[in-house]
Amino acid sequence: MSAELSRRRFRPPHLVLWRLFAMQVCGVVLIVVGTVMRVHLAVVFMASFLVLVSLLRVWWEPLPTTRWMAWIAPVLLVAAVIVWLVAG
Repeated sequence: MSAELSRRRFRPPHLVLWRLFAMQVCGVVLIVVGTVMRVHLAVVFMASFLVLVSLLRVWWEPLPTTRWMAWIAPVLLVAAVIVWLVAG
């Protein structure tokens, strides 16, 4: 019975979903701004990875072994902003 409970889909709270949606929006904004302003390619790459990771975190099966994705997305966002500021 416990094996069945561990296999059930993890449903993150609404706050987590909104926070991850905000990360996706920030990633899309970074991609657009980085492309239009011809900023360093690392910003576009990191923002794209940020969007991909947050999409996987929300819509893909977030098993306990993949919950690190929720932590890596904000780190990538901060790194993208730093590279954006340094390259600009």
